[in-house]
Amino acid sequence: MPLDQLQRALPALRSAAGKTELAVVCAAGQRAQTACRQLAEAGITALAVTGGTNAWTGAGHIVAPEPEPAS
Repeated sequence: MPLDQLQRALPALRSAAGKTELAVVCAAGQRAQTACRQLAEAGITALAVTGGTNAWTGAGHIVAPEPEPAS
């Protein structure tokens, strides 16, 4: 989700964090760190994926494409 939508999603994220660990990822890691700080301020623990998807794909891992929107 875009960083500017994080505050609206806090109830759902709080619920999810109660069931499993949350990992936050962006392209390079900066926005993920910002999101983790905002989540921590709201009492939600989350991990930022170091290096983001750029590091992930650079290490040879795949990223699944987004599904096509329903018509």
